[in-house]
Amino acid sequence: MSVFRWLTGFSAAVLVFVCAPHLRAERPDLSGTWVLDTSASAFSANPPTGGTLTIRKQGKTLHIAEAFTMPNGDKSREYDWKVDDTFHPVGAGEGEVLAKWDHDSLVGQRRTGDGQNMETVRMTARDANSMTETVVRPDGQSALVWRRQ
Repeated sequence: MSVFRWLTGFSAAVLVFVCAPHLRAERPDLSGTWVLDTSASAFSANPPTGGTLTIRKQGKTLHIAEAFTMPNGDKSREYDWKVDDTFHPVGAGEGEVLAKWDHDSLVGQRRTGDGQNMETVRMTARDANSMTETVVRPDGQSALVWRRQ
């Protein structure tokens, strides 16, 4: 075997070994309807008694609808996350969100109109049928566990 052929083969093997971890991993499909598992979740304040989360993917945009049953009445909201690592407005008076993938987690950073960070949301699918949504706000952190319906 010639030295050139050996070096070419060796270089190719090194390239695969070095670059393989950096290749884009398959991202989980978070689309669908999810039901809140209140017994497995941890809340910083005002825990809901139930909830649903619906995620619809349209290109790079995720349409998200949340509905929570609270002790003092129901709360719901809908918004779009454009997953492109850039801030975009979300709903009237709700500021803007920067959404991006961080390995296998979807991360959204929401800030008010004055540019202050209000919350960071991280959605990580544990498997095909469960997902954890970690919400960090100035007043505390919650971990919501969702089950695919």
